[in-house]
Amino acid sequence: MDPLGRFVASGSADQQYRTGSVKLWALPSGRLLRTLWESTPELVKDLAIDARGRFLVAGSWDQGPHRGTLKVWELPSGQLLHTFTPGPVDCVAIDGSGRFLAAGYQASERSQIWELGLWELPSGKHLQTLVVSGNACELAFDASGRYLATGGPGTSVQLWAGADLRASGREGR
Repeated sequence: MDPLGRFVASGSADQQYRTGSVKLWALPSGRLLRTLWESTPELVKDLAIDARGRFLVAGSWDQGPHRGTLKVWELPSGQLLHTFTPGPVDCVAIDGSGRFLAAGYQASERSQIWELGLWELPSGKHLQTLVVSGNACELAFDASGRYLATGGPGTSVQLWAGADLRASGREGR
């Protein structure tokens, strides 16, 4: 949801995963403002809007071997800024300043290795890729943007710290 209460974004897939979409809806009316992305076949897994309502990010699993898409739009115009294809994306997060985008995705089709990608907004510059211990299907920045937590089912929570998001050494279950 837009932090100013102007709109809400939805990500979906039909029951057979033939079509996925990302849409913007007006608040409080619920009127469809625009469809930002509609593609076949895609499964939109996660959405994030930055704290100032300037960017919308969607991560998806796509049909085919080891495919996934990360898209960034400018809001409220809906202009597509970037498309990245890191692998099947499970989760996305934008830091509180709207300056950094993080995505957790499966690194390889044949392994259970997960990676954490970090990009700069609005430029789209890829800053780094980090290997995550376990499954990275949940991400959250703290309000200051100094820390990023990753975790998933049956895995430990990892806390990443600093501008370059070095592992802080804190890990727990």
